[in-house]
Amino acid sequence: MLERLCPYIGRPAVSEKRSSLTANGNVRCGLKTSYRGGTTHVIFEPLDSIA
Repeated sequence: MLERLCPYIGRPAVSEKRSSLTANGNVRCGLKTSYRGGTTHVIFEPLDSIA
C-alpha cells in the first residue's frame, strides 16, 4: 500500500509544464480542462500561489 502512495506524495501540486510567469510577475496556471465559461488559465499573485 505504501508503494502506491509514495508517487502521489512526491509529485508537485501544480504541473510545471502548465505554469509560467506573466510579464508583471504573476503566476499563470493552465487548466487541464477548461471551465464551462471557456476559462483556460488562472492567474495568481506569487504569494497566493504558495498559500
